[in-house]
Amino acid sequence: MKKHYCLILITMIFSLFLLGCKQDALLADNVQLQSFSFDPASNPGLKDAVYGTIEGQHISIRVPNSVDITKAVPSFKGTSEKMVAYVGKNIQESGVTAVDLSKATVYRFVTPNGMSEYSVSAQKSGSILSFGFYAADNPEYLFRDYPATISKLDIKVDLPVDADITKLVARYTVKTAQY
Repeated sequence: MKKHYCLILITMIFSLFLLGCKQDALLADNVQLQSFSFDPASNPGLKDAVYGTIEGQHISIRVPNSVDITKAVPSFKGTSEKMVAYVGKNIQESGVTAVDLSKATVYRFVTPNGMSEYSVSAQKSGSILSFGFYAADNPEYLFRDYPATISKLDIKVDLPVDADITKLVARYTVKTAQY
């Protein structure tokens, strides 16, 4: 009788173990992401939608200069309407929630039947890092330096009113996009 009781107990434990493993297998990496983009309605200054490239569990997207990469609002769509997205412990709503994409970010997509994680790498398009008119480059026309203020797509230089801009030499540095 005692052997029979032990055999039933071992069978039940083994069955629970198998069910537990099957549950874990179901919840691992089966939520498929269909698209990841920046839409004009959610990102002021953007003319057209910009789509990311999804390769396996990695998303690469080039961020136009008009989008503040630290406050980007991505839109995403998965295979399930019941999908919930997280970055860390924070829920991300498609087309609504801003996220800092200046460094690699991991999105976790969860449905009642599974979960998948995608790493997102966003890179700014090539951009002007610095700009200005400097006395060393324009000794005949300027007696001091006039560096620019750069904000998104705007470059502003406060030059003297009588400066002949057609004769000035600009100095600038650029960062090219890396893919």
